[in-house]
This record gives sequence, C-alpha cells and structure tokens, in this order.
Amino acid sequence: MEESLLSKPGNYKSLVAYQKAEAIYEITYYFCNKYLTKGDRTIDQMIQAARSGKQNIAEGSAAASTSSKTEIFLKNVAKASLKELLEDYKDYLNTRNLKIWEKGSAEFEDMRKKGAEHSDAGFFMNIAKNSSDETIANMAIILLNQTDYLMFRLLERLSTDFLENGGFAERMKRMRMEYKKENASAPKKESGVNPTASTAPKAPNAFNATSGEQKHFIGEVEESKADKSALAVTDGVSQPPQVNPNISRFRRHKTTLTADEYIDGILRSDTNILGQAITMVESVRPEHHAIAQKIIEGCLPHSGKSIRIGITGVPGAGKSTFIEALGVKICDLNHKLAVLAVDPSSERSGGSILGDKTRMENLTSHPNAFVRPSPSAGSLGGVARKTRETIILCEAAGFDTIFVETVGVGQSETAVHSMVDFFLLLLVTGAGDDLQGIKRGIMEMADAIAITKADGENITRADLAKTQYQNALHLFPMPKSRWTPIATTCSSLTGAGIMNIWEMITKYVAHTNANGFFDYNRNEQAKYWLYETINESIRNSFYQNEKIIECLPDYEQKVLDNKISSFAAAHELLAKYFEK
Repeated sequence: MEESLLSKPGNYKSLVAYQKAEAIYEITYYFCNKYLTKGDRTIDQMIQAARSGKQNIAEGSAAASTSSKTEIFLKNVAKASLKELLEDYKDYLNTRNLKIWEKGSAEFEDMRKKGAEHSDAGFFMNIAKNSSDETIANMAIILLNQTDYLMFRLLERLSTDFLENGGFAERMKRMRMEYKKENASAPKKESGVNPTASTAPKAPNAFNATSGEQKHFIGEVEESKADKSALAVTDGVSQPPQVNPNISRFRRHKTTLTADEYIDGILRSDTNILGQAITMVESVRPEHHAIAQKIIEGCLPHSGKSIRIGITGVPGAGKSTFIEALGVKICDLNHKLAVLAVDPSSERSGGSILGDKTRMENLTSHPNAFVRPSPSAGSLGGVARKTRETIILCEAAGFDTIFVETVGVGQSETAVHSMVDFFLLLLVTGAGDDLQGIKRGIMEMADAIAITKADGENITRADLAKTQYQNALHLFPMPKSRWTPIATTCSSLTGAGIMNIWEMITKYVAHTNANGFFDYNRNEQAKYWLYETINESIRNSFYQNEKIIECLPDYEQKVLDNKISSFAAAHELLAKYFEK
C-alpha cells in the first residue's frame, strides 16, 4: 500500500511561522531585561508568552505523526500565546505615552517590508540592539501580526487536511480494511498441484495436506486463530453520543422559591439565595416581574445601611485589579463587601463574557465578599438595568460596603453617579487628549481621582499626572457636598496608596453626614429613579401595545419611502397609543 501508517513529523524549523516566533522570543527576552524594571511580573509574563509561542509550534509539529488533533490544538495554543504577547507590547507603549506606528507610515511600511523579507532572529536582534524601546516594541508588534497571519493560514490548511483525510485512528482503520481486502482477493492454490512442495504453511494461503483443507493466513498467523493472537487488531468501538441520553435522570430540578423564601434567605445572608434573587430581579420574563417586585419590597426596609461606592475608569486602567486589592483589605477589616461588576453586552449576539470574577480570584474566595457580574444588556449609564435594585438586595443581606464597577467611561456613563454615595474615577498616565471628551461628563462628578499603576518606572509619571489632575479639579465649581475632590496615586500590584483611598472614602462619608448632604443625596437619587422607572415603564408599555405592534412596520416603511417624516410618524403613533 502506498499510504504510510505513521506520517513523518513536520520539520518545524523550516516553518516561517516558527522562525518568526523564534525571532520574537529573542527580541522579547532582550527587550524585557533591558527596559522593564527587575522584579516586574510583566517580564515573566511576556517571556513566557513568547516561549509558549515557539515551543508549541515545535511540539505541535512533533505530534503530527500520531495525532492531527494534538497538532492543531498545540498550534492554536501557540497562536493564542503570541496574541497575548501582542497586547503586552501595546500596553507598554500606551502606558508610557509612546507611539504605536500607524499602518501606512514610513516606519511601519519599512519594518513590515523587513518582516516580509527576513525571518532569522539574528537580523532582527541587530536592529533591536541599536534601537529605542519604542522601535523594538513596534517591530515586535509587526512581527507578531505577520506571525498571527501565518499561523492562521497554517491552521486553516491543517483543519482542511484533517476534514478530508482524517487523523491517525482513521488512517489505521482505512489501512487495515485495505489489507484485508487485498488478502481476501489473493488467488488460492489447488490441492495436489505440486506433490514435492513443502507442507509448511505459506502465507498468505497454504494447503494443509493432512486435513485436505485450505488455510488462510494473516501474516504468519492462521486466520481462524487471528482473533486470539497478540498481533490481532481489534475493531474500534463506535463513538458514544455527545450528550448522555440518560442525563435527564441525573439533572437537578430547580425548585422555584416563593418571594418570602427568597427574602428569608437574603436576610440570613445566604449568598446562594441572594444570587438567585438577583437573577430573578434581572430577568426580563414577564412571569418573574411580580415575584421580583415582592422581593424588592420585602428587602427595602432592611436596606440603606451601606456605603455605596461607584468605580469607573478608562479601559485598561485596571478597575478589576484595583477592586480586588482594595476589597481584600476592606474585608480583612471585617467589613462585608458586595461587588457589582457590569460587563458590556455584545451588540450582535446580546451576550456578555462576565469575566470579572476571574480577575478577582482572591476577593471571590474571601468569606466576607460577594462578587456578582451582570451584563449591561444594552442599557446606557455604564451600569446594568437593575443595578439599583441589586444594591437594595445586597444591603438587606448585610453587606455594609457596595462597589459598583462600570463597563468603562463615556459621556453616557454617568448614571452610576445617581446610585452611589462616593464616585471614584480611575485613570492612567499618558491618557492626554483621550480624556478631553469625558472631562465635563465624568471628572466634575468624581469625588476622587486615582492614578493607577504607580509602580516601577511609572511612579514619576503617575505623580506628574496626579499634580495635573489636581490642578484641573480646582477649575470645577464646588460641588453641593462641599467636598473638594482629591487626586491621588496607587498601585494594585504593590499595594501602595490603596488604604489611603479607603481612608479618603471614610472621611468623605463623615464629612457628608456632618453637613447633611449624605441623606439629601440619597433622597435626590430616589426621586431620580422614580422618574427613570416611569419613563422605562411607559416606553415598554408603548412597544408592547397591540395597536403599535400592528402598525409600526407600516409607518417604518412610509418613513423609508419618504411618504411621511419621522416626526409626523411618531406623533401619529403616539396618538394611536393614547386612543381609548
């Protein structure tokens, strides 16, 4: 047979993707040890990602002879590791206010051409040793993007080959079937043709003179005894179904609790029941609305005894890491902390990753902490649709400190200010003009600004940014609380400045309690959410009205056909809605 059972393992060193990955590893090792502070955990993170990239390409090629699935898996791991390294280089440039070369610029096109023409590590190391950190990081970014494309094409080819030809198991079965077919069709010798011939068995078919029967052999083993031979290859078993057909017998059937049972569990500080109650409150199913309202009404008398802290910041400011660093210290002081983390929802699928818990591993496991990620579900304001109701449930469960983490700053993301007592804005150094569009919307609402990642080489830049923001805060009018906002620095990595922020929050609470603003603000917030709830209810009622559902598509088409203006169509639809 022409087909070989064991395919030759790939020569990974001949792969351009591997050569580039090796060059990236050499560059990264040099870059980290020259430009990053000794002891910075980013060094190990970047070097490990670079090593994983080249190592998994090599191991994937070595596994090619026995497992296509393993080869594809390992090369996918390599691709993901290099993608992670790409983000590390971008973060380095962004946090130090260094330039990322734009596509089409002279520097970018020159380096892209060099990357396309060369793959050996020595060539790029010569460039690195005579270049600045900005040039090396941009060179690495270009090489990583080129390698990512090469890995995509390689994985695409491997996947196609696997689908067309199968893997090692399919190859074994196919070769065995072909072998049996060839031996079954081999010519048989007639008895007595050559009386002088030896009576010893001859493969593949031999004649047994004593019994007068023709015997068939597989190799040197008689076919009738082949199943008992150590050389026998047994038929494979059929693949089991993906889902156990008997799974329904083992599935736990949830029992729906009554509103009173939910309330009792919350008041007992049962976090499992608290989580279920929050899910009920967040549900958009009409049958859950009534029980959700009863739960909120039952918990309302037990709420209002916490400090509510809103935390927002630019993407990459380290909100989740900061919350974990501060949260663990607060919990160690015997405070009970609830973290309501809001993740952005996809505009396409409507889904959310809800990955904040994975970034707060220590805090999540703390007995005094409760971390609840929720999807924004398309609501503006940077908070989930039912965040305020969730705060009430957490307070009733005995949590005396509530953190509300938003999805990231923006002009529309000020609703969180209307549900918290203290508003903390996290920023990073080098943000520059990126903040111009949000200063009036966010900064004048902030009770404090914290410059994060003030560690290593970044301490000086963080102190400078702190001074600049403190000066900017003095330009805003004095808030109603009569509290002068403060700018400070902190590091979630080293813990520097973290407890200073907590002390600042407690001073703010004491200050606003003394001048009466604390209770005044809570009352104003209750009034604000009264009107917001009315607006939301009217909106939902309008779109769920049968007459509107029936005629809305016609009005949409008329607007598209320019037969009626959008404003006239809206007025007519509202008139139909208010008709009795």
